[in-house]
Amino acid sequence: MSAIRDIGKFKIFIPDAGDIAWGSRLVAESDALNSEYLAANPVPEPEMKITGSFICGHAPDYADINMVDAGVEAWDRLFARFQSYGVDTVFFQSALWAELNECYYRSEAFTDMRQYSTIENMLTSAEKAKIDVFLGGYGTVSGQTANMTQEEVADEMAKYEICLKEISQLGKVKGFYFPSETAFEGKRDPEKEQKMNKLFKAFCSNVKKLVPDTTLIISPYTLAFDDKDEEFVAAWSSMFEGVAMDILMPQDSIGTSCCSLAKQRKMWQLWKRVADNTDQKLWANVELFQRRSFTSNYPFDPVSLERLKHQMANVAPCVEKICCWELISFPAHSRKLHDFLLK
Repeated sequence: MSAIRDIGKFKIFIPDAGDIAWGSRLVAESDALNSEYLAANPVPEPEMKITGSFICGHAPDYADINMVDAGVEAWDRLFARFQSYGVDTVFFQSALWAELNECYYRSEAFTDMRQYSTIENMLTSAEKAKIDVFLGGYGTVSGQTANMTQEEVADEMAKYEICLKEISQLGKVKGFYFPSETAFEGKRDPEKEQKMNKLFKAFCSNVKKLVPDTTLIISPYTLAFDDKDEEFVAAWSSMFEGVAMDILMPQDSIGTSCCSLAKQRKMWQLWKRVADNTDQKLWANVELFQRRSFTSNYPFDPVSLERLKHQMANVAPCVEKICCWELISFPAHSRKLHDFLLK
């Protein structure tokens, strides 16, 4: 997501030409594999419900229902719908996005960014609805690169700390979410592992100093590779070594085509090993969408119920809680998905 598109009210990340070529092949391969899996396996009835969802002022890489200017009453209506689904926890993805130059609270430090009062209004509504909130802090795509200098890492850690100090004073929250996504990319990368370890440690240390009794959560994405099990576990264990993160909630990456249904159970067994190695609880972040485009502002379709039920059943044996990406958006485009979540 190296390019940025200005769509008027806000900006979004868009794939560059290289990402589109790679991603299109990945989607085609994943669609074929998932179709084979769905044809060969009966649809399960999941024993666990989805009880948590990511939310945001607006999704960083597509344009759909957005809440950047939503007042408390609009958040009240949204959280009432969430409660009807049985959702008791939300994760506000990021308090700001560095590359988009947008800040979703009234900041005294990041005055050069376009600012909104999104988080303040959301927290007021969440407290009334008795919904637990995890706040994401300083949002950046730096976790997807390995070539930052030590000076750049230090500068970013300082900005994380400034952002955390400000958002820790906005209202009542259950905990904080580390918003810079990253992944194991098929081979060990000591430089990247060291960089992410420093960022994770700085994030956790800073938050625990500001709010000692808080809970910290992270949601990396899942890239599935054949015959890389031990490297996967070792790389993630290295990145989390000495890190005081409380909850590991990986994206299942089915909707982004980075993991197939056939590989999902094994990947969650590996994530369970990482969580056990690093003393974290393991939750799941299942994806409620399927990519259909790389060029439109809204490039996704809602998940089919058949696929979602397999996703939920595949992760359930390993996790304590199932959450998802963006209940704000996808059930609004699928009556079947909406009705399923109500059960």
